[in-house]
This record gives sequence, C-alpha cells and structure tokens, in this order.
Amino acid sequence: MNKLYNNIIGFKKDYPAIRKNIFTNYIRQNIETSYYYKKKHSNLYKLMINRINYIRRLSSIEETNLGFMSFYNADTLAAKTLVFYNIKLAIKIATQYKRNWTDFMDLVQEASVGIIIASKKWNPSKGTRFGTYASYWIKSQLSKFLILNARLIHTGNTRSGRKIYFNLPNIYKQLSVSGVRPSSSLISKKINENDKEVSLVLTILENFETRLSYPYKISDSVKDIQLSPEDSILNDQIQEQIHNSIHNFYFLISDNRDKYIWRKYIVSEKPISLVDIGKNLKVSKQRIGQLVERLKIFFKQYMIRKIGYKYSDFM
Repeated sequence: MNKLYNNIIGFKKDYPAIRKNIFTNYIRQNIETSYYYKKKHSNLYKLMINRINYIRRLSSIEETNLGFMSFYNADTLAAKTLVFYNIKLAIKIATQYKRNWTDFMDLVQEASVGIIIASKKWNPSKGTRFGTYASYWIKSQLSKFLILNARLIHTGNTRSGRKIYFNLPNIYKQLSVSGVRPSSSLISKKINENDKEVSLVLTILENFETRLSYPYKISDSVKDIQLSPEDSILNDQIQEQIHNSIHNFYFLISDNRDKYIWRKYIVSEKPISLVDIGKNLKVSKQRIGQLVERLKIFFKQYMIRKIGYKYSDFM
C-alpha cells in the first residue's frame, strides 16, 4: 500500500511532463492515421475498421498513467486517449451481441458509450487492467440496448425486469428437465422476485406485437388462447412420460463417471461447474464438456425412441 501511495505521489509531481510526452505521441499518431485513411477510403465503416487495426495497444505503464490522469485529475484528454487506444475491444465485444435485427454501427456506438463511462470511473490503484474493467461496462450498455430495442414494449426497464429476462432460459431448462411445466409462481420462487412482475414479463415475451395499421378482424379478439381439454391432457401425459424417462435413463448409464456428470450437472437444479467436476474426476474441463455433449445426444436418442421425434421439442 505504501509503494502504491509513493507511486501516486511521484506521479502527481511528474504529471505535466508525463502528460506532454503521452499526448504528443497520441496526437502525432492520430493525425497520421487520419490523413492516410481519409485519402484511401470513402466508406465510413471501412475507414473506421482499417484505422483501428493500426492502433497499437498501450503498455501497462502508459495505461496506468492515463488512468491516474483521468481518475485523480479529471483529465478529459487522458480519458479520450484511453478510449482511442482501446476502441478495438469495444468493437470486438459489439460483434458478440450482433443480431439479425440490429444495425452493427448502433452496437458499436453503444459499446463506445460503455468504454467512455469506464474511462472516467476506472481507478488504476485497484490493480485491475483497463480492458478487464471496461468490458463490464461495454457488456452492460449492449445488454441494455438489446433489451430496450428487441420489442416495442420494453421488458427490462427495471432491475428486476432485467434479472427475470436473463434468468428465464436457465429456469425454463431446469423445470423442463425435471418434468415440471414452468409457471409464473414457480419462476418467481426460483429467482426471489414478485409474482406480478414475472407474470408481466412472461406476458410480454409470449405475445407478439401488432402494428396499428394491421387489418383488424373480430375473430382475432375472440380467439380462445387456452388449450382444449384434449391438448391439455396430452401435454400432461407427455410431461409425465418425459419425467419418467429421465428417471429411467439414469439406470441405463453404465459408467460411474457418466452417472456423476448426469446427476451433478445435467439434471441438477444447482449444477456445479465443469471445472469442479473435472477436479473431482481428475479430468480436464474440455473432456468433461465432451462427455456432457455425448450424454445429451444419447439422452435425445433415447427420448425419441420413447416418445417419438414429434414430441422431442418438449425436452
């Protein structure tokens, strides 16, 4: 701690010289790359990508100095420099959030907002690299953008709404594997949220939006959204058969290692990580992942033989 304090004191004494040296190099590189690529490219996207490919990474010392300037002295130029030299990270994460309905430049813009926020809030004295810290802000901004723009009626305006939205796939998977039909009351108990809030999010996600210009028919307003008694009984029978098949499949597994993976990871309500399973079985994480995929394939083939290919989507 004393060493870190002495570094900060020394940094404050040499602040003008450090600032001049860093920003002289920054401005020179900025001007050179801008002049070269404005002559070569006219497309904005190609110009941005080709220019970013030539931006070097900051060293740990340069990054720390810029972080001290931004955090302790509120230096806006230092924050801009951090953003400039790490913009490649923002674009890389933005590509992971690309969807069919999204414009990639909108994702880049949101990722840039995230890295700008990180440049102002990052404290180098905590011992974390800027890229690690900024990735959380970038992902947060991109997730918020996708939630707010996926539908006209927003589902993630509140913290509880975002929690429900991101936890629903895992909860549906756990309940389906155990042979239980997901409901708002069960989901609310799983994630400790209000039943009304869960019901609202489920209603929005399960129904499609309709344009005001869409041709309206009276028959559309009187359709019975409830299942018929025959369909309801059929679904209950299929769910019961799936539950029994899951129970019986365990006894067909001959290898003790596969049984352990099935019990502790695939059908467990609180599965342990693949790393922990690998440590317990003294096998690598990659090998455990291969065994999990093999078990899933065997189980699906077993279910298709039991209930038929038509109803394999219920799993």
